[in-house]
Amino acid sequence: MRILRIYPFIPPLTGGMENHVYKLTAEQRAAGCNVSLFFNGGERQNEDDVKILPYLNLRKIKPALLRDLVFYMPVFFVLLKAQKKYDVVHIHGDWSAFLWGKAIKKITKANALTGSIHGALKRGKFWSFVYKKILSQYTFIYCTGKNEYNQLHKLIKSSAPIYWQPSGIESYFFDESEYGKSIDVVHIGSFLPVKNHKFILEIAAKLPGVTFSLIGDGPIKAEIEEICKCRKIKNVDFHGNRKKEEIPSILQRSKIFLLCSFSEGTPTALLEAMASGNILITSSSNDFSDFLKHNENAFIFDEFDIEQWVETIRSSLKNFTSYERVLINNKKISKKFSWEIAARKITQLMSKYNEREKI
Repeated sequence: MRILRIYPFIPPLTGGMENHVYKLTAEQRAAGCNVSLFFNGGERQNEDDVKILPYLNLRKIKPALLRDLVFYMPVFFVLLKAQKKYDVVHIHGDWSAFLWGKAIKKITKANALTGSIHGALKRGKFWSFVYKKILSQYTFIYCTGKNEYNQLHKLIKSSAPIYWQPSGIESYFFDESEYGKSIDVVHIGSFLPVKNHKFILEIAAKLPGVTFSLIGDGPIKAEIEEICKCRKIKNVDFHGNRKKEEIPSILQRSKIFLLCSFSEGTPTALLEAMASGNILITSSSNDFSDFLKHNENAFIFDEFDIEQWVETIRSSLKNFTSYERVLINNKKISKKFSWEIAARKITQLMSKYNEREKI
C-alpha cells in the first residue's frame, strides 16, 4: 500500500503529533507499506521523505491558516510535477490543513483520503459548519481524543466514518525493570498555556516537602521558571527536553504523574505513565472513560480546586504502597495501547477503505 503522509513537523522537533507522525510512519514501513512523508522541520527517515521549504522555519509563522498556506502550496506543486500515484493520502492537523486534502487526493489519484485530529476542535455553529463542509470530503477520519470523536460522530457520521484511535506506547515502556521511586511528582509536556503549568506551581507552593519534576520545553518555559524564582518555590525542578529513551526510567522512578491541562487529545504521556506504574492525577481535559475511572484507577478532576488537588497528592504519597494492585492492573490496561496495536488498526482502516474505493 502506497501512503502519502503530510505534516509540517517531525522529530527531533518535539511534540505529541510530531512523535505520532514519526512513529506511525516507521511502524507502517516495517509492516511493508511504502510511505512517503512530506514535512518541513525535522529529519528524514528515508529517501522517500520530502522536505518542503527546508530553509524556512514554519513554526514561526502564525496563524496556522497562514502557516498551512505557505507549506501546502509548494507541496501541491511538488506533487503536480512528480505525478506519482498513491493509494492513501493521510493529512494530520486541523481544518486549515484539511482544506488541501481533496485537491491532493485528486493530483495523486489516491483511492482514499484520511485525516487525523490530535487536539481539541473549535466550538460554535460556524466551526461546526466548517468541519462538516471540509471533513465530509474525507474517506474516513480518526481522532486521538474521545471528545473529538464524539463531536465529529454527531456532526458528519453520515458523510465520513469517524474512529477513536490514540497514539501508541513505545515497547520499552513495558519493561519490568525496577527502579527506586525517588521522584514524588512528574509532569511531562511542552510548556504551552494549555498545559496549565501555573497551576502546577500553585500546587507545589502548598506542598513544600514534595518534589515536582517538570520535563519538557516550550515558549513559556522561561516565564514559568521566572515565576518559580520570584515566588521562591524551591521544590520544582526543570529538566528541559529529554531523549525519548530517557523517559521510561524517569516515569519508573516517579510515584505520581500529574496532568493539569485545560485541553488534550488522549495524551501519550498519560498512557506511558499507566505503563510505568504511576498514580494518575489528571484534569478532565478529555474523555478518558474508556481506560480511566475516577477513584478506581485514577483521580480525575473537573475543576481546578487547589485544595482538592493538594490533598489528593498528599494522601497518594502517604499511602503509595496501598495502590500496588491498581498500578499493576493499569500496566495491563496500557498494553492495549501499544504502538504495534495502534499502527496495525490504522493500517487496517487504510487498507479497508483503499480496497473499498477501488471498486
